[in-house]
Amino acid sequence: MNRVGILAIGLATLMGTSAEGQKGPKGRGSEAEAVRNGWLFSLAAGKAQAAKTNKPLMVVMRCVP
Repeated sequence: MNRVGILAIGLATLMGTSAEGQKGPKGRGSEAEAVRNGWLFSLAAGKAQAAKTNKPLMVVMRCVP
């Protein structure tokens, strides 16, 4: 019974922090901040930069509300 309670609290904690990275333009995770840190939002631009620098491409798909 004790393990179930600890597991439930752990899962609730993890689920509660998932929205932290999805804050709007005024919070963490804004597109302006991402661009300042070198993130690209165009797949074509990312492919071109990966080919030019001979580095792998990491693609992140996200749903923007």
